[in-house]
Amino acid sequence: MILKILIILSFLSLLSAILIRIISIKNPQKKSPWKKYVTYNLLLILNIILLLLGSNLYVLFGIILIVIGYVELIRVAIEGQLEIEKLIFSLAIFSILAFSFTYFLYSKPAIEILFFYFSVIIFDAFSQISGQLFGKSKITSISPNKTFEGVVGGFFVTVLAQFFVLGYDFSVPNRTIFVSGMIVCVFAFFGDLLASFYKRQVGVKDFSDLLPGQGGILDRYDSWIFVSVILIWL
Repeated sequence: MILKILIILSFLSLLSAILIRIISIKNPQKKSPWKKYVTYNLLLILNIILLLLGSNLYVLFGIILIVIGYVELIRVAIEGQLEIEKLIFSLAIFSILAFSFTYFLYSKPAIEILFFYFSVIIFDAFSQISGQLFGKSKITSISPNKTFEGVVGGFFVTVLAQFFVLGYDFSVPNRTIFVSGMIVCVFAFFGDLLASFYKRQVGVKDFSDLLPGQGGILDRYDSWIFVSVILIWL
């Protein structure tokens, strides 16, 4: 499974570079996406290496992400002068997510964590790319850049990638793969939406500028944290 995941990610990384180039040609006035692309892939490589070295190391990495997440939440709340009641409520919700995320990383084997991280990262990347290429129908004012076409495109690529990993030898029913893809995509979308809602409440674009072209840790890992929490409960 690991080899299949690495092959698919390599292919999709190349494909995304080609599509990003097409987007850049179509919209030359837009800010260059290449810094974001490079950071995205470096983070992807880092996550994969840590998971291949063992789930215990990735648990430590997850805890570091959570600690930085707390700092980012508090920082933007102070910057946006968020009411203390809303801040406390937000920190309480994030604490539940943080505990569940850490428990997921601790309780699952590295290969299972890798598979779901692989699925989330594909949906996240190709929902953005599909939205920029074909997006016309906006979904919500909370996150104006999200479109129906983008979500559908991300879902299609994610399920297709999962099929090649799980269903190539027909050991996993197609229906199971479809449901798995649906769970990942739906809750990755809502995780991102939840983070966007919080940022709108405090009036900021990104949680921080820690990651070039990406924003903060919570900008990059919001969907992954939320999907992990849902997988624990399911």
